Amino acid sequence: METPFRTNPIYHVPHLEQNRLPDLIVPQSESCALDLDASFGRSAPLEVDIGSGKGRFVAARAAAFPEHNFIAIERQLRRVRSVQSKVRQHQLSNLRMLRVEASHALAQLIPDDAMHACYVFFPDPWPKRRHASRRLFTETFRTALWKKLQIDGCINFATDHQEYFDFVEAQLLADHRFERTETFVTSPEEQSEFEQLFLEQEKPIGRCSFKKIVAPSA
Repeated sequence: METPFRTNPIYHVPHLEQNRLPDLIVPQSESCALDLDASFGRSAPLEVDIGSGKGRFVAARAAAFPEHNFIAIERQLRRVRSVQSKVRQHQLSNLRMLRVEASHALAQLIPDDAMHACYVFFPDPWPKRRHASRRLFTETFRTALWKKLQIDGCINFATDHQEYFDFVEAQLLADHRFERTETFVTSPEEQSEFEQLFLEQEKPIGRCSFKKIVAPSA
């Protein structure tokens, strides 16, 4: 049975905290798509990092591709603050944050056909069988990805959990709306603390990338 999106998907922060986080996008509505041009002050290709952690990956990408806009999605406030500190440190005018459930962000807040690329790196694998329904990659999430990606826009996935990798890869291979493409591999500058730890431990990392090939109107 498909797991529904959260009833209260947006994690609000106190007003004073918002003032400390000027790059945090606070949705005006839970059900209206964001005005990306207004949020960034320009129109540019959009890349979305789901579960950005401390922000090492997304900050490095934003610095390397100033001509693109980036949104980091993260629930934990301390990690949002960490991303914010990197925005300030590197003066990243092209990076914004959302403190929102990832599934809700894709279903409601990201406009259709808006994403040039989406990254899901090392999500919680929920390894116990009774918790499997809590995993991010569900049929509902896959459909949301398809709607929000542009044609040829890519979903890039990585995990150290082999069973979860096999599951996600199989789901995308079986979905006619996506096609496997060259696998995205992070550069050393982009590797998160999690990825660096796994590499140091010589843990195998499963990676795959798929692009959207079918338009929603098809």
